[in-house]
Amino acid sequence: MSLSEVEPAIVASVADLYEPAVVPLQKARYERIRAAFVARFGSEPDFYARSPGRVNLIGEHIDYSGYSVLPMAIDRDVVIAVSSSVPAPGTAARVVLSNTEKERFPDREFSHEKDGYVTIDSAIHEWSNYFKCGYKGVFEGLGPTEARSFNALVDGTVPAGALTETAIRSEKYAGVQIGGMDQSISIMAAAGSALLIHFTPTLSASRISFPPSTEAPVFVIANTLVTADKHVTAPIQYNLRVVETRIAAALLAKHLKITGASTLRDVQDKWLGAAFEGRETQVLADINAIVDAAIEKEPYTREKAAKALGITVPELEEKFVGKIVIRADAFDLYKRTKHVFEEARRVFLFRDVCELKAPYSGDLLKDLGALMNASQDSCRAGWGGCTVSLVAESKVAEFIAKVKEAYYFKRWPQWKGDAVAEKKMEDFIFASKPGSGATVVKGI
Repeated sequence: MSLSEVEPAIVASVADLYEPAVVPLQKARYERIRAAFVARFGSEPDFYARSPGRVNLIGEHIDYSGYSVLPMAIDRDVVIAVSSSVPAPGTAARVVLSNTEKERFPDREFSHEKDGYVTIDSAIHEWSNYFKCGYKGVFEGLGPTEARSFNALVDGTVPAGALTETAIRSEKYAGVQIGGMDQSISIMAAAGSALLIHFTPTLSASRISFPPSTEAPVFVIANTLVTADKHVTAPIQYNLRVVETRIAAALLAKHLKITGASTLRDVQDKWLGAAFEGRETQVLADINAIVDAAIEKEPYTREKAAKALGITVPELEEKFVGKIVIRADAFDLYKRTKHVFEEARRVFLFRDVCELKAPYSGDLLKDLGALMNASQDSCRAGWGGCTVSLVAESKVAEFIAKVKEAYYFKRWPQWKGDAVAEKKMEDFIFASKPGSGATVVKGI
């Protein structure tokens, strides 16, 4: 499935989108969104745009190195009520943004610009920046076209911390050097399946279904309520890892006498010189074994990295950092490189287990769980957000109860026995099977 084959689904009503069991709750939610929209803008919305949250099952921090990832969409989502109009002659199209959580996300407005479509200040941590990123990316994709004015009211049930090539490119305007997984799964997701998303040679995806098992696998998502906003943490986390993997790719390429490679996947493909598909796990094991000879285990200062590459520190900064904002005294290149190759291999092993191939042992949950645990042990990011646990369907209620006791009620003991608080916790910890992707909902 390639990007050109994917368009958001269009459905007539909420009942055509959600599982029957939650349709009454979702209808009530959409009615609240509609009422808030009418109260704010004085007219009915034309339609609702819905995009799901996602969790990554395996493939952490490898998308920006060009490697495949395996996320799934969840049933929590963001819904935007929209109405549009033709701007008055001689005036620029105007966008008015509102949010159901007005105290956290105050109203914002901006006008369409002929040059650049919209101005985005990535130095400012502002919720509307992400909306502007999508707006700018859409017009870059469409090319010259007449812009319409529109009003938008945003409502979200996606836990904090949890679109396609356009959105991948767009989010970078906000100062975050992400790789593309978050946006791709939101657009390309299919109900009932996780997605194996490839970024090389082009953006594409294949559906991964879970085979019949004595215990059906369910994923429990738990919001730690520890927030790590990408815009704030990027200089020491996301952006830094991007820079580290780029420098590591250059060192590995030099060791292998390869030119013209900018990512670790580029290095692998040029070194391999043959098809990767069908022998992914062996190729990744082989190139991972080369890292010990190519990259030192101790962190590299800028001076050490520049010397190893035969360039000056300013040249290192210009080539590998550029306008990316980072804060670091040293680069942990060995650890980053080993993680990328080993994690990329785990992604394909996960796929193989789902297809009942080696290393499948006959116990689906045990095999997939072992790969997910190894992924977490390797990554150890600790940046907040959500945890994802693979649980047998028959044990979900018991598992959630234990997590509440061991984590939530220990940190917030006042919640226990409080009916309102415990109801709210249903948005903090919940079970989900793979959900559907972005959808346009015409009515309630």
